[in-house]
Amino acid sequence: MYPSSQIPPVPVGTMPATAQLVVTAVLAVLAAGAVGFAVSESRRTGSPLPPAILVGGALAAFNEPIVDVLGGCVHHQIGQWTAFTTFDRPMPVWLCLAYVLYFGTGPLAILRAMSRLGPRSGFSLAVSGLLVFNIVLELPILNGAGLYRYYGYQALTLFGLPLAWVVGNVFGVALTVVAVHHLGPALSRGAGLLAALALPAATQLASAASVTLPEFSTYNADVSSTWKWAGALASLGLGLSLLRWLATLLPGSATVAAPVRSATAVSN
Repeated sequence: MYPSSQIPPVPVGTMPATAQLVVTAVLAVLAAGAVGFAVSESRRTGSPLPPAILVGGALAAFNEPIVDVLGGCVHHQIGQWTAFTTFDRPMPVWLCLAYVLYFGTGPLAILRAMSRLGPRSGFSLAVSGLLVFNIVLELPILNGAGLYRYYGYQALTLFGLPLAWVVGNVFGVALTVVAVHHLGPALSRGAGLLAALALPAATQLASAASVTLPEFSTYNADVSSTWKWAGALASLGLGLSLLRWLATLLPGSATVAAPVRSATAVSN
């Protein structure tokens, strides 16, 4: 039997009704804009890949209960507008819309930056911006609206937001970007489109199994706060190092075509 200090009990909370309405409405408008952006990118490049990645970002929401259990996050259950429930964790509608924006539009925005600025420089700049965007997106929803919370002993946080989670999220998106850059032609036709649909979810779980694994492991272990901080710092350092490494996998020349466009060129 586990010691009571190893796995913290899941708190039960009430979803603020007004905040839930406002956040859901705002994210719905932004998600509609994301759909327009994906369609525009598809027309610009002549590739079906951008909409597939956007849908894949929405499907990645089914990972949220998994990482919530591992890392100690709960979306307030009472009064929640629930989209689905797995692992005994109800997931709100606004969370699914946020996944469309982050894990769907995020890779597309980085790929667009790469097509304008060059693969490596565009990637590095856009990934830095995504790190900031993650914090800007989450902190108002976490603290201002109070729609969810991190529970148990959380090390290395910024106003209650675990920073290793932020880097882990960005690494998942960055993995999608690098995969699309190198495999764009294969992902743009036939069975490859099915792989594209699964790609955002797969890269997010790959991040959870690598970048955030030290933090998740120490969070759920019966160890001192020193070890929990060590796990969080290890995740943060690992994530930042891997993000820098991913940039080295991309060519530095600004003349390299965007992957989704090159995919169309190959098919033609």
